Amino acid sequence: MNEISIDNKMVNKNTSGIILLPAEKLPECWNQEERMSALFSLFRSKSANPQDWTSQYKFWHNLIYEWLKYTMQCSFSIIDLNEAFKRRGCTLLCLVTMIEELLRNN
Repeated sequence: MNEISIDNKMVNKNTSGIILLPAEKLPECWNQEERMSALFSLFRSKSANPQDWTSQYKFWHNLIYEWLKYTMQCSFSIIDLNEAFKRRGCTLLCLVTMIEELLRNN
């Protein structure tokens, strides 16, 4: 990882050059295997379990916006998000649905 300065703050970049959120900006559950496994998985049917679907959507919605605010960006690609939120070598399986929902709702 490399460090760069943004507004006099040192920030971490991964090997792809994507700025990463610092640990203090990540949600508490980031280190909970079972919870994060569910959040990284594909969205299940919204009609079958709307509460879990909404919870997963809100989690990523909030985290994506936190990352955009932190990195001072107003746009992103799926590749950017996959790199920014890669966790223990895993990428988000729910990302395409997440982006579709963001486009539909925002």
